[in-house]
Amino acid sequence: MRRILYTLISVSVLLAGSLHAKTCTTKKDDCSTDVFKNLRTILHPRSQGANTARELIGWQWELNKPEQCENYGAGYLTFEYQRTFKSKQLAQGLFGTPVVSFAGSAVTDRTPRELLADNFGFAPDFRGHITFKPRIENYIVDLGFYLGLEGLTQTQGLYLRLHAPFVHTRWNLDTNCGNCVSIKTSDFTSTGALKKFDPCYMGEDSVNTAETIKQALSGRFLFGDMQTPWCSGKFNFTRATRNGLADIDVILGYNIINDDCYHLGLYGQAVLPTGKKQKSVFVFDPTIGNGKFFELGAGLSAHTVLWSGEDSNVALFLEGNVTHMFRTRQCRLFDFNDNGPFSRYMLLKEFNTNGTSFTYANNLISATCFATREVDVSVAIKADFSLKLAYRWCGLGIDLGYNGYGHSHESIELRCTSCPSDIDKRRFGIKGTENTCCFNFPIAEVPQGQGAPVPTIFPVGAAFPEGSVAPLNCADLEPVSEVEVLANNGVQTNATAFKGGTRPLGTVPSDACDVCINGTAVTRPTPVSQLTPANGFFINNGLQPQLLTVNDLNIRSAEAHSVVTHKLFAHICYTWMDECGWNPQVGLGGEIEFDGNHLRCGPERTGLNQWGVWVKGCISF
Repeated sequence: MRRILYTLISVSVLLAGSLHAKTCTTKKDDCSTDVFKNLRTILHPRSQGANTARELIGWQWELNKPEQCENYGAGYLTFEYQRTFKSKQLAQGLFGTPVVSFAGSAVTDRTPRELLADNFGFAPDFRGHITFKPRIENYIVDLGFYLGLEGLTQTQGLYLRLHAPFVHTRWNLDTNCGNCVSIKTSDFTSTGALKKFDPCYMGEDSVNTAETIKQALSGRFLFGDMQTPWCSGKFNFTRATRNGLADIDVILGYNIINDDCYHLGLYGQAVLPTGKKQKSVFVFDPTIGNGKFFELGAGLSAHTVLWSGEDSNVALFLEGNVTHMFRTRQCRLFDFNDNGPFSRYMLLKEFNTNGTSFTYANNLISATCFATREVDVSVAIKADFSLKLAYRWCGLGIDLGYNGYGHSHESIELRCTSCPSDIDKRRFGIKGTENTCCFNFPIAEVPQGQGAPVPTIFPVGAAFPEGSVAPLNCADLEPVSEVEVLANNGVQTNATAFKGGTRPLGTVPSDACDVCINGTAVTRPTPVSQLTPANGFFINNGLQPQLLTVNDLNIRSAEAHSVVTHKLFAHICYTWMDECGWNPQVGLGGEIEFDGNHLRCGPERTGLNQWGVWVKGCISF
């Protein structure tokens, strides 16, 4: 029997090792080069109900009794408090780094790890940061029940086991920075007012910038042409709580071998989803259960007595299961294929079309509204096993053990429908640092001595030089006294969340009568040939924008990483032997769990580091 048990233990360890080996593909040295590499938009933490250690401790001698002629059973009630530690690692799993930095497009010494502040409503010369110390607390009331079915089925070794944990969970980003006021003196004008965006940058008129980082990340701050708050990925800076039943485990098992010194049994297990689906509305949204996956799998239960005395013994117990997490429908937030991590927070321009040409619709939206999609999510394998030594002396019991847990990475299939149902009926392009409108100037040809005429641009109020002539095929141009503001159709498809991009400038047709200039840098008649991105950013307003499609979404960016954790646990209890067979028991214990992906970089180490203490009471019949 011991040889069989040791073989089963080896198989379980190898299974855990295989889950671990598939995740350890990145060298430690790579972590310092790009803290955002393989960053995902979602975490898939271990369910509060998936804990074979908490199930196994204490009551093991009341289960799997041999040679029973009638039904027998046992039940337990456990209260556990859990709390995460290593907040830095948890923050790295969420954001790649615990310190999220911002710098505007006008900051000349901005670094590659500073998010473009303009996308969040800050002035182009803004610089600031926020530090996160996320924490999760769980208050768990776990109910367990075991019923031997010998008397009901006349089959020795058949049993039914149930357990259902009720959870109160608290999730807190815990920034510890008050209101995160990162506005500097330079962000105010000489009159003491907060700086505004330049006209045409975020809208036709100048508009106020964000006052605090918390305000900008709340997803509710609107500026310029923005008319809609963020649809997903919002930051909740208050402690968020949720209550609910994590899941219900239903186990039907059969002991192949069973006597007082050892047993070996197999069982089928179904996990009924009762928790909450993840919706990506908030980046750190309280989760209860496994994300509402239905699970089906199998497990084994075994023990062997290693040493036995008159009133005491030492035994080795093994409990483990492997399940498949079947497909469930959820809403997930994606980054874009060519725009990198955090691209879900870039600004998008919306366009109208008459079928052949596009015009800016005077509307900016957060990319979170385009990149939130309905998906089918599944997880190929989840494993949870515990191995413990149990010492018993009269009514005193002491358990010491190890628990291994892991699940493979999620697999996502994009559904045809979208969570924002009308989003694909509209047309969007990436704004980047492009303006939303531009200034229209007339073009005229000015004789240049004996040379050929040079197309020249005239700024506001400038009179045409005597002798100037209009371009070919254009009517005579009149001097202008004010600037006509036109929509800017420019987009930057190669922009990232960390810097603005570029876009094709196009060419001014030889018969054009005007061009569109970003900003007001031109102050005197200037040859068109000298209008470059460096001194005025001239554009062709008729250039057709490059639009986003669902194919631009990076599917893997919303697939949670695989998880492997290692846990040590201990429990001490006392059982009052009752001649009627009730055998009431009470015990105290605790656990400490560590992320097992030690060869991976920060964004890929998403297993929770947590500790817990519990009180467990049992009774048998």
